[in-house]
Amino acid sequence: MSTQRPAFDDSSLEWKTATTKSGAPYQVGKPKTGNAGAEAEAKAGVRPRNLSDSRVFDVAVDWPASDTDTKCTADFQSKTNISEYELESASFPLYDYKLMINVISDPYYDVHYTYYFTDSVEGSDSYELDTEIDGWHVLRYYSDNATIIRVEGW
Repeated sequence: MSTQRPAFDDSSLEWKTATTKSGAPYQVGKPKTGNAGAEAEAKAGVRPRNLSDSRVFDVAVDWPASDTDTKCTADFQSKTNISEYELESASFPLYDYKLMINVISDPYYDVHYTYYFTDSVEGSDSYELDTEIDGWHVLRYYSDNATIIRVEGW
């Protein structure tokens, strides 16, 4: 069953501004967590985060800006915890694109990833998104070619 992507009201998300390695600014919007956030952060502090973890992944994708909510395959979701995404053209000051992902963690592993989404600009930029809870998360960014070509997580 597909989760209906909510219409995002900026005030419903916690926003942080970050910078890519090439110096490009971007914003991360995460669900407001209240006490769940403190519990998730405490849990995150003890979960293993090393590259030998069998749950670490690096997947080639082709996600062009399409303004369409796309449901991911069961295989992709089992590897990444991403059940669906939408990459849309946006008109924010500084940011032309908005990537929204719906994170649904496997209850057996209860792992929430730090994701790296790489665009297809020459030299490629990666945008980091740390997830602590399930739900819709948002990246707003500027790119000369916004197509996401790689999703990594650990």
